[in-house]
Amino acid sequence: MRKQIAHKKCCSFPGCLAVGLIMFLTSLSPADSIQVSITVNETSVVKGESIVLGQIATINASDFIRESLEKLNLGKSPRPGRIKVFDKNQIASRIRRVSYLPESATLDIPDRIYVKQRSQAVSADDIKALVLKSLSDQFSGHRFELLEFDVRGLGTYPDGTLELRPEKKDMTGQNGRLSGFVDIMVDNIKVDRVSIRGRAAVYETVLHVSRSFSKGEKIPRDATYSEQRNRFDLSGRPVRSFDKVAG
Repeated sequence: MRKQIAHKKCCSFPGCLAVGLIMFLTSLSPADSIQVSITVNETSVVKGESIVLGQIATINASDFIRESLEKLNLGKSPRPGRIKVFDKNQIASRIRRVSYLPESATLDIPDRIYVKQRSQAVSADDIKALVLKSLSDQFSGHRFELLEFDVRGLGTYPDGTLELRPEKKDMTGQNGRLSGFVDIMVDNIKVDRVSIRGRAAVYETVLHVSRSFSKGEKIPRDATYSEQRNRFDLSGRPVRSFDKVAG
C-alpha cells in the first residue's frame, strides 16, 4: 500500500517534467552543441574508388556527426591521374539530403570543385629491372646482357602497394628471344598487364684452334685459345675445355 501511494505522489509531482528536461540537457556533452560547418576545397587529391566528403572538405561538428559526414559518398573517383569536376549545386544537394544534418549547418562550397585521384607510374626501367633479375636467376653463374628490350601497355595506376608480377619464371626461350607478360598489382589487386619483348645473350667459354689441323693430327695446347661467345649464336657441339679436345 505504501508503494502505491509513493508512486502516485511521484507521478503527480509538478516538477517531474522539469527535472527530466534538466537531466537530459545536462547529459549532453559540449561537443553536441557545436555549430556544424562544412568547407569544401576547390582542389583535392583523393585515394580509392569512391570520393567521400572527408577527402575534399574540412568538417567542423561533433565527433559523431563529423565521422558520419566524412564517409558521405559523393560518387566514383576519376581514373588515376585524371580530374573530375563538380559544380557547387551537386555537392550542396548531396550534403543537404543527409537526414541528420542540422538545418543550421553552414556550407562553404566553391562554384567548381576539381578532384584528382592519387596515382603512381610504372616506368619501362622498372620492368627492365624485373627482367634483369629474372635473367640473373635463370642464368645464374653466367655473364649475360639484354641486347634488345621493349615493353608495351604501361599506364598510370592507383596509389597503393605496388608489385610487378611476371607471368612466368623463365622469360627467355632457347633462341634467346624474350617474351611474356608482367601483371601490375596494387594492394594485391591486378590493375593492368603489360607485354615484354626482347633478346638476351648468355656468354660461355668456347675453345678455338689458331690454325687448321689434318685429320688425326694431335692438337697442342698452345695452338688453342678460349673465347666468350653467346650460347644462342653457337651451332653444333662447341668444345668448352682443352680436356675434351680429340686429336
